[in-house]
Amino acid sequence: MSLLPNRIAGRMTLGILTLLVLTALAIYSVMTLGGKPQLVAAGTEAAEQSARAITRQLALQVNRIEGTATAMAHLAETLPHDENLLKANLPNVIDSQGDAAIAGGGLWPEPNSFTAGTDRRSFFWARNVSNGLDYSDEYNAAQTPPYQAESWYTGAKSAPSGRCVWSDAYQDPVSGVAMTTCSVPYLAKGAFAGVATIDLKLDGLAAFLKAKGNVTGGYAFAVDPSGNLLFFPDAKSTKGLPTIAGLSQEQTWLKPVAESLSSKPAGTTTLYLDTRCALGWTGLHHIGNHGRHRLAHWAGHARGPRGRTREQADRADLAVLATAVGHPAGAGMAGRQTAAHSA
Repeated sequence: MSLLPNRIAGRMTLGILTLLVLTALAIYSVMTLGGKPQLVAAGTEAAEQSARAITRQLALQVNRIEGTATAMAHLAETLPHDENLLKANLPNVIDSQGDAAIAGGGLWPEPNSFTAGTDRRSFFWARNVSNGLDYSDEYNAAQTPPYQAESWYTGAKSAPSGRCVWSDAYQDPVSGVAMTTCSVPYLAKGAFAGVATIDLKLDGLAAFLKAKGNVTGGYAFAVDPSGNLLFFPDAKSTKGLPTIAGLSQEQTWLKPVAESLSSKPAGTTTLYLDTRCALGWTGLHHIGNHGRHRLAHWAGHARGPRGRTREQADRADLAVLATAVGHPAGAGMAGRQTAAHSA
């Protein structure tokens, strides 16, 4: 008789443990099949929205630069060929109320277009350390390569009047500053007469992308049509500007991104790269085509909420399982995993 209660108690204990295990498995299954995908989808959507917001904000800045260059081209078409008049009016337009992101700008007439018998007669102003503008005549000097052969000049010659053509990123031969140039062609008597330019410093673009890309705990980057990196966190190059192809050789997790960019996708593309890198979980890359005449044809957003949401979903699974089972070791394991991800 003394054995009966023990058997009943043992069966009750076994039944309770079985029920707890089945309950935990049911909750875990619901979280894994239902809750976790929804969390990951929400994180993915948040990262994509962040990338689109960065693109829109970048477009606003780019449009402002393009508008300034277009206004200069219009002045070149309407003002008389008077050096003093140009020197009195153009600096205020280029300065854009002291915008430090603008490295400089000017007018670059065709040979003999501004002054008969003069091949080079540019009007260029460069921003100085005091954030003012200094007039420079260096590009008209005989020892300086002719500006009419520069890519930012030749690329605009065939463009419609009044439309900005963004150059590939380059280092200015005179100032040594890394920049990209918005070139707008202008006409005289219906024929191409030169270009108006605004130079955008890449460090200004870098500051913008660094600040905006961190909104979701991720980062943003920009690549020009030739694959030069306008900005990528901590990217450096010993020769010229860094490229997405060169960086992908050093950081192999970037190869799918570089391959997608080289294929010049239309519209937008989202790549899922669930791997760790020097910057943490890559999460996803949202690649958007900025269009035919934009500063950067593609911008990327990585290590967005998707990677962190996935980690949070994993921790939620463990926490729910530990709570359901009521075992202290389970809660401790979740805590250690959290610390590992936070390290």
